Amino acid sequence: MAIRYTIKGGVSVPRTFSTATRTARVLHDVQRVHVPLYAFGQVECLPQIGEGNRVLRGQCIGAPTADGGLLRFSPVSGTVESVGDRLCADGTHVPLVTVLNDGQETGVPPHHFAGKLKDAEPSALIGYIRDMGLVSRGEPLYVRLERVDAQCKQLVVNCAESQPDRALMRYLCENAADQIVNGAKILQKTLGISQAVIVINGEYREAVDALLDAIGESRLLRVAQVGSHHPQEDDISVLSAVGGVTVGRARREYNTVQFVIGGDECAAVFRTFVTGMPDTERTVAVSGDIVRESGYVRCPLGTPFSDLFRACGGLTQTAQTVVSGGLLSGRRVSADDFVEEDTVSLAALGADQKKRDPLSAFFAKLTGAAAEDEEKRQCCIRCGACARVCPDDLLPHLMLRAAQTGKYKPIDDLSLSRCRLCGACSYVCPSHIPLSRIFAAEKSKGGAESREESK
Repeated sequence: MAIRYTIKGGVSVPRTFSTATRTARVLHDVQRVHVPLYAFGQVECLPQIGEGNRVLRGQCIGAPTADGGLLRFSPVSGTVESVGDRLCADGTHVPLVTVLNDGQETGVPPHHFAGKLKDAEPSALIGYIRDMGLVSRGEPLYVRLERVDAQCKQLVVNCAESQPDRALMRYLCENAADQIVNGAKILQKTLGISQAVIVINGEYREAVDALLDAIGESRLLRVAQVGSHHPQEDDISVLSAVGGVTVGRARREYNTVQFVIGGDECAAVFRTFVTGMPDTERTVAVSGDIVRESGYVRCPLGTPFSDLFRACGGLTQTAQTVVSGGLLSGRRVSADDFVEEDTVSLAALGADQKKRDPLSAFFAKLTGAAAEDEEKRQCCIRCGACARVCPDDLLPHLMLRAAQTGKYKPIDDLSLSRCRLCGACSYVCPSHIPLSRIFAAEKSKGGAESREESK
């Protein structure tokens, strides 16, 4: 089947993730795990245990104070070492529960869905998803499902990947296609819609074949193959490409006409309904020029990143940079940070990011580090390369000038609110200007929006 869909703009980046095996290393001997009790909206999540308490795998350790929050569960059995505090990137603080793992994996009794799925009402399915603490796109899945209205016509399962160090969806589709497909069927029943599409890179031939085999003769699901131009993996890009619509229309249809969920999130729904247990494990693609053996690691939520590197043979030197979520649009983290629901990839880079291997060279180009030891980073030469690759039809060279001068004009072309921070502009900039990082800093302090509103 030919690749049918692709996005407007974007960049073609080299694939750097490689591993000698397609199987995941299973990591259960972690010493401790960390579980943040995030608040969603204005709903706090409060600890249900105290220091020194014994907990079981799957036991509720954090509960929201009202509807709209998220239940939190222990990923391992053991003893609560501490109930502390965590400073988040947005400056807020959340309770952080640390559990010492006893290695026994003693779990709570399963809590299976009551009744048959084929006869279940959507409200009952949403209620079970709420009780099991499933997360999607950074918020409780049940909250997203409750927001869907009667306009929703299609479920879109996003398994696309376009960043050089991300290959988790390929692994999941090759090894757990049945989980993704059956999770999609559960969500179709929950949403009351008959059509679903699973979006996957056309170059992943084995993954495509596995999905088609899992779907079988069903006419309610289909596979849509896309190209690998970045940011093709973004939800909005997927809707735009597969639906053949503009980015603006894709934004309007997101979670209204079409409900988008990740392939890993879809598989988690299936596992929860089958096992009757909260889904407290994740598989992460680990790579980097100083990682001895790149590969996939399956581990409990809350596992420190340092343990993932240990599972891959360790590091050849101290990491200069650790990136979670992809080199183009991920975030810099510390080796002491830990696996959360949205952790899909982890890359460790050494001190020399210019001449070591393709992964480091790529990151150096993206961040501007390639120019730091030679001559100072050049000024913008107005070549327009950034505008040509922007998937949102923005003008990054003018946005840069606005960020430097603090003068934003109230026109859409200069609106940072529509920038997805995909990193395409940074990648093609001949002056090595880290545009995406500059725009991220502006967005974090409300640069564009606040100044436009004050005009």
